[in-house]
Formats: sequence, C-alpha cells, structure tokens
Amino acid sequence: MIQKLTRTESMETIVERELVLTPASHQKHIRIPFVLTQAYQRLYVNFSFSPQYVDREKALVIISQVLPDYFGAEHPPDRPEDFLPLENLLTFSVSHGDEYVGSRHHKATEQEVYLSAEGSSAGYLPHAVKPGNWEVQIHPHCLLSDQVQVCLKIQGGN
Repeated sequence: MIQKLTRTESMETIVERELVLTPASHQKHIRIPFVLTQAYQRLYVNFSFSPQYVDREKALVIISQVLPDYFGAEHPPDRPEDFLPLENLLTFSVSHGDEYVGSRHHKATEQEVYLSAEGSSAGYLPHAVKPGNWEVQIHPHCLLSDQVQVCLKIQGGN
C-alpha cells in the first residue's frame, strides 16, 4: 500500500472524477484535461481503481485461450490456474502544456503522487505548479474485468 502523504497546507479540489471502464478501454489513453487558474506549492493526484484482480472463472478462460500463443499449440501447460491471478493494470501520467511531467508503472490500486518545484513523487520530475493547461492521462495497460471503477482526485496545496 502507498503511504499517504501528510499535509499541513490548505487544499483546493480541482478535479474529482469517477469513471467506469470496460475492456473496450484496454490499451487506450483516457485524457482528463484541466486548467489551473492559479499557482500552487504542490499538486496532489489521488488515483484508485477496483477490482485489482480479474474474476477467477473469466481469468481461467482468458489464460487458456492465450497459453498456446506462448507455449505452442502442441505443448500448452496443463494447469491454467498456475498462471493466476490475472490482474488489471492501470497507471497514469501528468503533463503541463507540452511538457511531460511523469508517470510511474506501479501495480498499487491506490496511488497518491505530488508534484512541486522542489521535488515530486518517484517517476515524476520536479515541476512548478503554475497556471495553465494540465492533463492527466489514464493508461489501462491491462483491463480485462467486465468493469473497472476508477476514482481520480486532483488537489492544489499552498
């Protein structure tokens, strides 16, 4: 589990979104643009998704279908359950205008990152939180459950 950041500054919620994604979103980039009208000392991005694991019965069907691709049709493994669990994997990235600020491939279903000129979370560059056009992109690298609930909250802190 990601350690929650301790905050002493005042916070303003900038974006709060809930999305329901389906396998149609698999390996597509979901853009969530937002505009900052003022500067902040830090920008916090809280991201979570559920479920982490694909339903067992569905996962076994998927695994059985793809095993011949990896092991050959003549010698597929006898036990698809040896390849469980099958996980959904969603990550996100942040950009400011034309500048890429960062991303982190991390399997945690709850993630909190911060950005600031003095330093940022792992995977993100130090970056001043200035007014302008910003964007979070959600990246469903592996989305195999029938539905995945995503929560995104972006806050500015001073």
